[in-house]
Amino acid sequence: MMPFPRRKPLEVVLFLSTFSQESSLLEITMKLGTILRYVNIFRVSELTWIVDRSEFLNIVREITDYAQEVPYLKKFISLKKNLKYVGLLPPMNVPSHVVSKQAVEGEIRKVKDGEVGLGKRVRKRGGYVLVTDSRTIRAVPYENVFYEGPRVRFVRSLDELEKGRFTVVGDRYGENFDKISSLLASKYEESGIRLIIGPPTGLPPDVLGYRVNFVMSQGVRDVRTEEALSVALALLNSVL
Repeated sequence: MMPFPRRKPLEVVLFLSTFSQESSLLEITMKLGTILRYVNIFRVSELTWIVDRSEFLNIVREITDYAQEVPYLKKFISLKKNLKYVGLLPPMNVPSHVVSKQAVEGEIRKVKDGEVGLGKRVRKRGGYVLVTDSRTIRAVPYENVFYEGPRVRFVRSLDELEKGRFTVVGDRYGENFDKISSLLASKYEESGIRLIIGPPTGLPPDVLGYRVNFVMSQGVRDVRTEEALSVALALLNSVL
């Protein structure tokens, strides 16, 4: 069964300074791959990056574009220097990425300039098609209804975030998740939820939202951004 997008938005907000402690492009690539994998696993609707460290902007954007593209369309992406280590990224494996090597009737494929990864182009420049004949490689236009990965955007400040969405901020000194899980489920049904996870240097003072401790009784001094993200999304996923 292929997963559908969430019925209400689940947005994750992270800071580009999350990568401030990585000393090489390899380390940034590996960390970003882990973050993207978690985001896709839990069907996050939107991934918003706060550009508080502009030197990471092109790196994160280019690696994300590559990682989220279907495997047979990656050949259209120019291999820039920021993509040196993308071969080490974990596969995202959202529904559009998991297809057969040969044509199979009923399979849904993403299209770019007629390319569908089957050795023969179709008469469609973009979007999706449904394979109807595996022998002649015939396909018809298809409106994809399955989860494709998050919409990714970059903003300069928290002020640019959409208004009216209930905001949850990961904070070790916040309210224990167990005590407010029903509240979060209720707020999600109203307008969706925005989850903000701070960078290694800590949350900026202007971050507003309901403070929640997702890692109760943590056994380590600090929890890394990607670790906090995975725990928070797993707990939210259990109630949303």
